[in-house]
Amino acid sequence: MISAPTTAGKRNQGPWWHRFAIRICTLLLFLLIYQAIGFLTNDIWQIERPNYEALESHSEVTVPKSRVSEIESSIEKVQRSLRDERTNQAELRAITQTSQEIWNQLQEFRKFAVSKGKELSDSEQKSLDDAQMLFLKNQQAGLELQSEIAELTRKEATLRDRLEDAEKELRFHRATLLNKYVVLLRRHTQFLIIINLALLIPLIVVAGYAYVRFHQTAWSPFVQAFGAAVVLKLFALLQSYVPYELFIYPLVVTGLLVVGSLLWGLIRIVSRPDLPWLLGQYRDAYQAFLCPVCDYPIRRGPLKFLYWNRKTIRRLQIPAQSAAGGDENYTCPCCTTRLFEECPACHHTRHSLLPACESCGAIKELQSAATIV
Repeated sequence: MISAPTTAGKRNQGPWWHRFAIRICTLLLFLLIYQAIGFLTNDIWQIERPNYEALESHSEVTVPKSRVSEIESSIEKVQRSLRDERTNQAELRAITQTSQEIWNQLQEFRKFAVSKGKELSDSEQKSLDDAQMLFLKNQQAGLELQSEIAELTRKEATLRDRLEDAEKELRFHRATLLNKYVVLLRRHTQFLIIINLALLIPLIVVAGYAYVRFHQTAWSPFVQAFGAAVVLKLFALLQSYVPYELFIYPLVVTGLLVVGSLLWGLIRIVSRPDLPWLLGQYRDAYQAFLCPVCDYPIRRGPLKFLYWNRKTIRRLQIPAQSAAGGDENYTCPCCTTRLFEECPACHHTRHSLLPACESCGAIKELQSAATIV
């Protein structure tokens, strides 16, 4: 038996534009709640993370790092000295070449004078000796510069070997420090995720309770907007920060539960329909002049010898006939469901599967005639 509905028990849905405005406001409320929760979660993510520079300043990295800096500074000084020495060497080479040319010219002049039977004067001989001494002195200075350059080159090579060892040690300590920093950063991220979950899980519980308590009341749009915003924010959190391998299984299980629940709900609506859904099916069938149970045409009154279906009923030309011709009891000849009967209150013909008599408004208890599929 299906209890008879009353006007007070029905919810006034209003015109279509009013329902549409409610849906739009619900969507806007959902967006605002989602954004408000996002502000809270974003503030949580702004909590200061571990500082790598501060961690490095209190670690063993500082010793090899300072050693590397000192060696690099020493190498830079050696390289600067090498540049200066090579510049001096180039200048000295130019001076030596010039003095050698002068000495060679004086030697040629002396040979020419000897070939003529002449002797060089004291000033000419002094000039020749000075040129020779200058050439030898420049050669000696060049050898010394070459020795200093070689020494600086060996020193640079030694410093580079030390730098390579120091950098190797520095890389080792930095790798160790980086692993430690990654562990701290992961713990920090997990801590923030726990805080977010501590915020969202109570909201999920509140949303679930509100849905169970108020989903069939006037507060339903508020419950829907709040619950959808919290669930979507939780889903976004898990999708962003939970590893895919761990996230995929809960997602698949949740999908199975949701789809299974939806399928079971649809089957349950058909197999054990509730009163609003059942009355909606009866109303639509009566409006199309079809049996609510088997969809067989209701051939009574002026429609007795016509054919139609749900698509063609609007274009059907109904012949003119007296109203009394259609005011009669009627049983579906296909499924034997009684569709029109006499009202016990006013004795007019009324719809058997609708709750109220259209003539006197008398209310009756309804029976589900059959399963509608």
